[in-house]
Amino acid sequence: MSTLNAPTTTHYLDGRRPTPGLRLKVLVHRGRLDRLLADGQSPATNPLLAIRAAQLARPAPRRRLAASLRDAVCSLEDSAFAQYLRPEAPVAAASVRACVREIDELTRALTGPSPSPRGVAIVRVLLTDGAGPLYDRGQAGHLRATVLAALDAI
Repeated sequence: MSTLNAPTTTHYLDGRRPTPGLRLKVLVHRGRLDRLLADGQSPATNPLLAIRAAQLARPAPRRRLAASLRDAVCSLEDSAFAQYLRPEAPVAAASVRACVREIDELTRALTGPSPSPRGVAIVRVLLTDGAGPLYDRGQAGHLRATVLAALDAI
């Protein structure tokens, strides 16, 4: 088991809560921290990564990510006009349709007992990267590979 798959605790701060300054740094840099975690960087290497990994491991953010994945699948049923009215970017419908089963499995895994921070970070990057395979048409194979990598990491 790699350190990314190990449960994350506050041991990096000797049991103390992160300072407001550290929490602010994590908030400001969360996109970069998520990408580092998704790429396999160990949370043990940096207190900011450790704090972000602990945040991603909490149930509430995982439920929100799972709901966003479900919304991506449900948006396939929307009319063109309804999709136009939605505030978020439209998903690559063909790619999502090709991966519905894997995405459904991923949503269940996200809300499971203890997914790894790396797997959760992969999902967060997938959902927030507007140029990524969830939104870029013609990347069905890349979307499937990313979803399977998240499932494997979880």
